[in-house]
Amino acid sequence: MVDKYPNFYPVLGDDLDLANWPKDLDLAKTDIFYFDTIHSYDNLTKELNLYSPFFKKDALLLFDDIHMNDEMERVWIEIQDKWETKDLTDPCHWSGWGIAKV
Repeated sequence: MVDKYPNFYPVLGDDLDLANWPKDLDLAKTDIFYFDTIHSYDNLTKELNLYSPFFKKDALLLFDDIHMNDEMERVWIEIQDKWETKDLTDPCHWSGWGIAKV
């Protein structure tokens, strides 16, 4: 993946620790953020709070498992007040898949 897509940066380790990202990476230039996280309200909310200062206009936020449980569903409902969202669960993934545009 990294060979074919040199602008793809997987994070190994706790993504709530910005020290795990490459030092020369400017997150403010990121077009797409993909959230496939621990399935809890607390964790996903922490990730969104940490990364939201880097979200530029028209960035896309991709969310896996938005209907996995009540906690993930709660975050999905809350972000609909902040950003334009689209639930793509039916054609994409049984436990929920959504996209938001900043």
